[in-house]
Amino acid sequence: MILNIGLVTVWSILVLVAKGWLNGIILKWFRVPTEHCDMINLTGIVLYKVGNILFFLVPYIALRIVK
Repeated sequence: MILNIGLVTVWSILVLVAKGWLNGIILKWFRVPTEHCDMINLTGIVLYKVGNILFFLVPYIALRIVK
């Protein structure tokens, strides 16, 4: 869980600080229009956070309630 939070934090900081560099990587790899780079990053961050909550936090809370 800590590693997942760290990854999302680093990804979010890269989006805020090194936006041009990150967009350059996305444009080289995927050949998408420049306008879509922010949408790709933000969608990825949101899906990763939802996945973390769904697969790590909810089962942890359920186990704590049962215990």
